[in-house]
Formats: sequence, C-alpha cells, structure tokens
Amino acid sequence: MEKKLGAVSGEVEIVRVMAAAWLISVMVSAVGIVLASLIFYAAGEGQNRIRVSVYVVVVLAVLIGGIYAGHRIGYRRFLWGLALGTLYYVTLCLISVASGCIAASEWQFCLPFVLLCLGSGMLGGMLG
Repeated sequence: MEKKLGAVSGEVEIVRVMAAAWLISVMVSAVGIVLASLIFYAAGEGQNRIRVSVYVVVVLAVLIGGIYAGHRIGYRRFLWGLALGTLYYVTLCLISVASGCIAASEWQFCLPFVLLCLGSGMLGGMLG
C-alpha cells in the first residue's frame, strides 16, 4: 500500500498529529457542551434531550478529530480514526473516574459511548 503524497512519516510526527487531533476533539466537545448547556438552560429542556445532545456533541467532536487525523496521516486512515476514538473514550473514562461518577462504571452508560467514539472516529478517519 502506497502512502499519499505529503503523508506523515515517522513515529514522532504521528504522535504529534494524534495529539493535535485529540486536542481538536476535546476543544470541539467543550465548546459544544457549553453551547448546548446554555441553550438548554435558556429553554429549560428535559433530561432526554440533554442526553441526546451529549451524544451528538461527542460524535461530532470525534468525527472532526478523525477527519483531521486521517487527512494528515494519509494511510490506514480508518485505523488512526479508531485510535483517536479509543483515546477520546479513555479520556472520558478518566474524567469520569476522577470526578467520582458512579454511573460511568455501569455498562449501560459505557456501551453507547464506546460505540459512538469508536464508530465516529473510524468514520472520520475514512472521510479524512
């Protein structure tokens, strides 16, 4: 399999691209969550819509980061998107454990986020 012209080569460059993609995902999710919380605070929405908005923000954040990683690395893009989704999910788990969230240890909470992070990262890598 040949690499694209201008594709990243070398482990250090790949680590830099993945760190930048992770940072992009975290920044997009932070902005999205803040905007959604402001909208729901002003509108007074219920819990169901808040949960859906969190899912949408996570999918968009990892998708955008996966697009960046896949585009910059240039080869095996779906694997780099999957790696980004895994990294983002591990970050979510660490934040949940550090904040003392008991619900994060239940599989009903974890399974949708695993599927969303891995799937949207892989899709973003393929689109990149």
